[in-house]
Amino acid sequence: MDAVQVKHKSEGVKHCCYGTCNSDTRYRHRDDMKDVFFIPFPKPITQREKCERWIKACGRLKEDFNVDKIKRYTYMCSKHFVGGKGPTDIHPDPMPALLHNDEQVSVFRSSMFTFFISTL
Repeated sequence: MDAVQVKHKSEGVKHCCYGTCNSDTRYRHRDDMKDVFFIPFPKPITQREKCERWIKACGRLKEDFNVDKIKRYTYMCSKHFVGGKGPTDIHPDPMPALLHNDEQVSVFRSSMFTFFISTL
Protein backbone atom coordinates (compact mmCIF):
# COMPACT_ATOMS: atom_id res chain seq x y z
CA MET A 1 0.00 0.00 0.00
CA ASP A 2 1.35 3.44 -0.94
CA ALA A 3 2.03 5.94 1.81
CA VAL A 4 -0.28 8.94 1.75
CA GLN A 5 1.60 12.20 1.50
CA VAL A 6 0.24 14.87 3.82
CA LYS A 7 0.69 18.43 2.60
CA HIS A 8 1.20 20.85 5.45
CA LYS A 9 -0.08 24.41 5.26
CA SER A 10 3.50 25.77 5.16
CA GLU A 11 4.27 23.64 2.09
CA GLY A 12 2.11 25.69 -0.28
CA VAL A 13 3.33 26.93 -3.64
CA LYS A 14 6.16 29.44 -3.38
CA HIS A 15 6.88 32.03 -6.08
CA CYS A 16 9.94 34.23 -6.36
CA CYS A 17 9.16 37.95 -6.12
CA TYR A 18 12.45 39.06 -7.72
CA GLY A 19 12.20 41.12 -10.92
CA THR A 20 11.12 38.92 -13.83
CA CYS A 21 12.07 35.65 -12.14
CA ASN A 22 9.64 32.82 -12.74
CA SER A 23 10.94 30.37 -10.13
CA ASP A 24 8.07 28.48 -8.58
CA THR A 25 7.89 25.34 -6.45
CA ARG A 26 5.41 23.81 -8.90
CA TYR A 27 8.23 23.47 -11.45
CA ARG A 28 10.95 21.76 -9.40
CA HIS A 29 11.41 19.27 -12.26
CA ARG A 30 12.87 21.94 -14.58
CA ASP A 31 16.61 21.97 -15.10
CA ASP A 32 16.88 25.62 -14.01
CA MET A 33 15.28 24.77 -10.64
CA LYS A 34 17.92 22.23 -9.60
CA ASP A 35 19.15 23.06 -6.07
CA VAL A 36 16.94 26.18 -5.88
CA PHE A 37 15.27 26.93 -2.56
CA PHE A 38 13.10 29.78 -1.30
CA ILE A 39 13.98 32.30 1.40
CA PRO A 40 11.23 34.15 3.28
CA PHE A 41 11.36 37.88 2.61
CA PRO A 42 12.42 40.00 5.62
CA LYS A 43 9.33 41.38 7.34
CA PRO A 44 8.95 45.18 7.40
CA ILE A 45 7.83 45.20 11.04
CA THR A 46 10.90 43.42 12.41
CA GLN A 47 13.59 44.08 9.75
CA ARG A 48 12.52 47.27 7.95
CA GLU A 49 15.95 48.32 6.58
CA LYS A 50 16.79 44.83 5.30
CA CYS A 51 13.32 44.53 3.78
CA GLU A 52 13.78 47.85 1.92
CA ARG A 53 17.21 46.75 0.61
CA TRP A 54 15.71 43.51 -0.72
CA ILE A 55 12.81 45.39 -2.32
CA LYS A 56 15.25 47.73 -4.07
CA ALA A 57 17.36 44.78 -5.26
CA CYS A 58 14.27 43.21 -6.87
CA GLY A 59 14.21 45.99 -9.46
CA ARG A 60 10.42 46.25 -9.60
CA LEU A 61 8.34 49.41 -9.78
CA LYS A 62 7.76 50.93 -6.35
CA GLU A 63 4.00 51.13 -6.86
CA ASP A 64 3.93 47.41 -7.73
CA PHE A 65 6.24 46.15 -4.99
CA ASN A 66 6.83 47.95 -1.70
CA VAL A 67 6.75 47.26 2.05
CA ASP A 68 2.95 47.21 1.99
CA LYS A 69 3.07 44.25 -0.43
CA ILE A 70 5.30 42.07 1.78
CA LYS A 71 3.27 39.26 3.34
CA ARG A 72 4.22 36.18 5.33
CA TYR A 73 4.17 34.19 2.09
CA THR A 74 6.53 36.50 0.14
CA TYR A 75 9.68 34.66 -0.95
CA MET A 76 12.81 35.10 -3.02
CA CYS A 77 14.61 32.17 -4.58
CA SER A 78 18.25 31.36 -3.92
CA LYS A 79 19.23 32.17 -7.54
CA HIS A 80 19.49 35.86 -6.69
CA PHE A 81 22.19 35.57 -4.06
CA VAL A 82 25.94 35.35 -4.62
CA GLY A 83 26.73 31.73 -5.49
CA GLY A 84 23.04 30.80 -5.59
CA LYS A 85 23.27 29.62 -1.98
CA GLY A 86 20.94 32.16 -0.35
CA PRO A 87 21.95 34.85 2.15
CA THR A 88 25.27 34.46 3.94
CA ASP A 89 27.10 36.51 6.58
CA ILE A 90 29.28 38.03 3.85
CA HIS A 91 26.43 38.55 1.33
CA PRO A 92 23.17 38.90 3.29
CA ASP A 93 21.30 40.71 0.52
CA PRO A 94 20.31 39.62 -3.00
CA MET A 95 22.21 40.87 -6.02
CA PRO A 96 20.61 43.93 -7.66
CA ALA A 97 18.31 43.07 -10.56
CA LEU A 98 19.98 43.57 -13.90
CA LEU A 99 19.26 42.30 -17.36
CA HIS A 100 21.84 39.57 -16.93
CA ASN A 101 20.53 36.66 -18.94
CA ASP A 102 18.97 36.06 -22.37
CA GLU A 103 15.52 35.25 -20.96
CA GLN A 104 15.30 38.53 -19.02
CA VAL A 105 16.56 40.54 -22.00
CA SER A 106 13.96 38.83 -24.20
CA VAL A 107 11.14 39.61 -21.76
CA PHE A 108 12.32 43.21 -21.52
CA ARG A 109 12.53 43.64 -25.28
CA SER A 110 9.09 42.14 -25.89
CA SER A 111 7.51 44.36 -23.22
CA MET A 112 9.20 47.43 -24.72
CA PHE A 113 7.99 46.42 -28.20
CA THR A 114 4.44 46.03 -26.87
CA PHE A 115 4.71 49.44 -25.20
CA PHE A 116 6.04 51.04 -28.39
CA ILE A 117 3.24 49.56 -30.54
CA SER A 118 0.58 50.66 -28.04
CA THR A 119 1.78 54.27 -28.24
CA LEU A 120 1.31 54.43 -32.01
